[in-house]
Amino acid sequence: MPTHRRLLIVLCFAVLLLAVGGAAAQGDTPLPLPTPAGDYTIYTVQYGDTLSMIALRFGVSTRTLIRANRLGNANFIKSGQILYIPTENLPFVEASADGAEGGDAQIATPATAEIPPVEATPATTEIPPVEATPATTEIPPVEATPSAQPQGEQPAQTPAGSELPQEEPPLPEGKATPVTPAELMPTTASEVSALSAIPPQPMQFGIELFSSPEGAAMDAAVSEVLGARWVKVMVDWGEMEAVPGIIDYTNLDPVVDVLAAQQFQILLTISGAPGWTRSTQEESGPPDDMSLFADFLVEFASHYIGRVSAYEIWNEPNLRREWNSAVNPLSALSYAQMLQSAYTAIRSVDSSVQIISAGLAPTGIDDGFNAINDRRFIAELMQAGLSDFADGIGMHPFGFAIPPEFTCCEAPEGVESHTGDPSFYFSSMLQVYSATAASASPALPLWVTAFGWGIAEPGTDVPRNFAYVTYNTPEEQSAFTLAALDLAKEIGAVRVMILSNLNGCSVETTNAEICYLSINPPGGAPRPVYEALRQRAQAEG
Repeated sequence: MPTHRRLLIVLCFAVLLLAVGGAAAQGDTPLPLPTPAGDYTIYTVQYGDTLSMIALRFGVSTRTLIRANRLGNANFIKSGQILYIPTENLPFVEASADGAEGGDAQIATPATAEIPPVEATPATTEIPPVEATPATTEIPPVEATPSAQPQGEQPAQTPAGSELPQEEPPLPEGKATPVTPAELMPTTASEVSALSAIPPQPMQFGIELFSSPEGAAMDAAVSEVLGARWVKVMVDWGEMEAVPGIIDYTNLDPVVDVLAAQQFQILLTISGAPGWTRSTQEESGPPDDMSLFADFLVEFASHYIGRVSAYEIWNEPNLRREWNSAVNPLSALSYAQMLQSAYTAIRSVDSSVQIISAGLAPTGIDDGFNAINDRRFIAELMQAGLSDFADGIGMHPFGFAIPPEFTCCEAPEGVESHTGDPSFYFSSMLQVYSATAASASPALPLWVTAFGWGIAEPGTDVPRNFAYVTYNTPEEQSAFTLAALDLAKEIGAVRVMILSNLNGCSVETTNAEICYLSINPPGGAPRPVYEALRQRAQAEG
């Protein structure tokens, strides 16, 4: 790395630390959570262990290990450290705003009746065929971008100069059963998930940015400190081409230029048709005439040749609020026609860029009006020939309040909403999409273009439909994020994992969900996940 670039990153990082002083100290504060009761196992952390690996071996959640051992920084355990492993997952105890357990304020949970059951996928004969795609021989192959494979959660190491054994945490009540690593059966993601075999892909970590031209340099420096190799930026077509035929690059060019100069791989997610292309102005949606989108993409992709590495075509088109149209109904077929048109348009000017299908909203709602179940939607896309007009399958496996190693339909203690359907389970969604990707010929890689666990600061007025963020602590957000990276890497089907997000609170102030997911909360020090990712990146070199 050039010296001047290193100096820039160090300077930017120093400014950030001065602005948010005390963040690291906050992450080390013991949690106001209960000690485990009942039977438990004593385990001594070994070199190479991670918290998620230990949780899988013993059949408990990472949430339980965090709470049983009062882990302030749950992402970096040390060899020789003593952990207490309860024989079953701990009950949930909510912390009040002042840090005491058992706060009185509770958010009402949505009734489960509001989420319709998932229906079986319709027979393939019900899906009309999509027009023949251009011959694949006319499309130059897309070369994979070489990269170092991230290592996920930082394995336990013995710090230089430390003496073992280390100080043990307070002994919980109950019967203790010591265990050694030799007694543990190895547990891997493939054994737990039993996924269809897919050729392994080198996985790269990325982060979503909401950058302004003025803040792009700082955002780029912080993203590099966190170990991101990819950055995702949302592009509003309606804002870019408010006037027909005139594309305004004023705000996007400075951001792309800064990121490209820092040698990031850039993913642009393009969504939201201009009003002049639609016969209805309700919510967001596609153009009435898909050729208008193709015309835009030819000019847009030509402008960014050599700077942009991938395009994601639309955002969550299985939701009415993203696909409200009087001409093109909410359906996988309508989106397939858009994606095929977009693929042809972009390929006509850029043969090397990667084109990714839209990340779908994880949902069990399947009424065909408000939403389409994403598992049915992606299955119908495959039947429509997805592998002929995409280089990767986008997905949004948000974890809600479920630890990443849980599979449907386990319900953690105290999590009273957003359970009971695979859409709420990170691991279950990876299983479904990995099997779908493996069914393509050739198999397509998965692109996780958004994932994360949201939290809300004490005292925040959380809307009922976001009740799940009240079940997560900052430390759990941090641990779940790193455990998810570890799990996805082990599965081997994921090419890119993009965390949502770095700075949504400061820009997207009207979108509550983006703020809950953000590394930087509104007006304060970065959440603990910042330091966890920074240390992970530092350990990987």
